[in-house]
Amino acid sequence: MNNKETVFITGHRNPDSDSICAAIAYADLKNRRGKINAVPIRLGEINRETQFILDYFGMEMPILKDTMKPQVSDLNIDPPYKVSKSTTMSKALNIIQNENISNIQVVDEGEELLGIVTLSNLTEGYMDIWDDNILGRSDTPLENIVEVMRGEVVFEPESPRSFQGRMTVYAMEPENVEDNIQELDIVIVGNRENAQKDAILRGVSLLILTIGSEISEENLALAKENDVTIISTELDTFLAARLLPLAVPVDYVMTKKNLVKFKEDDFV
Repeated sequence: MNNKETVFITGHRNPDSDSICAAIAYADLKNRRGKINAVPIRLGEINRETQFILDYFGMEMPILKDTMKPQVSDLNIDPPYKVSKSTTMSKALNIIQNENISNIQVVDEGEELLGIVTLSNLTEGYMDIWDDNILGRSDTPLENIVEVMRGEVVFEPESPRSFQGRMTVYAMEPENVEDNIQELDIVIVGNRENAQKDAILRGVSLLILTIGSEISEENLALAKENDVTIISTELDTFLAARLLPLAVPVDYVMTKKNLVKFKEDDFV
């Protein structure tokens, strides 16, 4: 792998034959010494005499540079990590931790910068423990939830209910639930068929079955009648509840204002 520094070799502006030939010769000398990647350039158009000399000796014309002002592309900086706006908070957190970086760029399909997501953005979004409606407000898609739950879709209606309710765990018997489970809630439940059935009949939007729990044919039929989405995960209830908020897409928590943007061809 060639990690040599690139150095441009040039003569004066409005180059004559001496300027062009000197740049070519000196660049060749530096390349033979092997310490840098020397590139001969010119700072203007060549004259007919110089063109004749280059043609006679079979030499390529040095590339034209309009200016020697340094550009962003000339800086020795690490390329940024980029993700789409739908990327889960969980995936963004893994990238930051594994790559030991402080932030990630969030870009659109055309690679235009939309925002910056930092470790602080992610922790603030996750640590707001009272925000149990965050999936709905952030328009979190089902794909994100399945990814974070490391699960699979058991049933997805043609017209699924929106995930506008609260994230909650069905941790009691149906006769004691009262209004703790409401319509459109996202409900985490185990293998208790009576709890599954009660949640479905209450019109929850999503049922998350933990520890690989299965659903009976009767309850599955009820889910189809009531347009309740069902996914299954091998995670236990505790881990599912902890990880679920990390399904939120990064565009909900990223920094969007007062961003300083620049492109590779901008002058420093």
